[in-house]
Amino acid sequence: MTHIHVVESGSVSDGERESIVRVLDECYRRMGSLSPSMVELNIYESSFAMDASLSREKAALGVETGGVDSTFLAVHEAWRGYPRISVCLERMMAEPRTIAEAAVRHEAGHSAIHGSPEFYVLPLPTALLEANDVFPRFSGVSRMSSYLIFTSVKDYEVTRLLCALGYIKDQAVFARRFAKPSEEDFLAAHLARRSREATALLCASWLKNVACLPPFLGDPEYSVRAARWLGEASRALPMPLRPKLTHIVKNDFPLLGGDTFQNIQSLAQVFKQEILSEIWVDGEGKRGVR
Repeated sequence: MTHIHVVESGSVSDGERESIVRVLDECYRRMGSLSPSMVELNIYESSFAMDASLSREKAALGVETGGVDSTFLAVHEAWRGYPRISVCLERMMAEPRTIAEAAVRHEAGHSAIHGSPEFYVLPLPTALLEANDVFPRFSGVSRMSSYLIFTSVKDYEVTRLLCALGYIKDQAVFARRFAKPSEEDFLAAHLARRSREATALLCASWLKNVACLPPFLGDPEYSVRAARWLGEASRALPMPLRPKLTHIVKNDFPLLGGDTFQNIQSLAQVFKQEILSEIWVDGEGKRGVR
């Protein structure tokens, strides 16, 4: 049985705390032997409090995440050697209950299979080290690209696990929520046209946004809807790269096995071969990815 150590920041009611703990406890019971022996649950009243706390932790420990987690409902990390889940009540209350609970289960999944520090260290995958030498100026964004690929793999693995445990409906809603492109995504796609490096980051970020969709593409109940969601998400991509990126989601993610670090190497290799090679198709020549 997993011991859940709760730490509260700000005004957190008994009902709010018990609701989150109840979701975690049920999820860990269903996981059985996969569940961690202990997890620290940090519940924050406000977005500001959670962001400030995580920023202080990252600065103190020298952690790099690129600030991507500043909009998440909940996050998991193991920077101090044990699994910790942080939940923002302000953001959770702005979402439907299904999505809020799905987000908590998603982080529970990370605590079960990514609950130790090595899953939060970001050595560059071999393919991206090679890309630094092959593709001019990619080295300026290679570390952030690595983080996004690393996170894509972990999010896919968690969704695969939760679906196997029977959390299909709520995880499908969760996957749809974060794959749906926002106005900011379309603006980012427009601005990324100015440079190859920005386009590379856009593509890596997009893979992270849709990394929870692949398990549903082969599900009898959700396959049609998941394919439609993927198509909608791809509208935020440069046209020449859409088929390659959607092919990765449909065909390469499902090939990932049980070794997270090998999966990261594999996805990075595909990213280099299929995406970076297309972006830098003519080296420093005239053709861009418009």
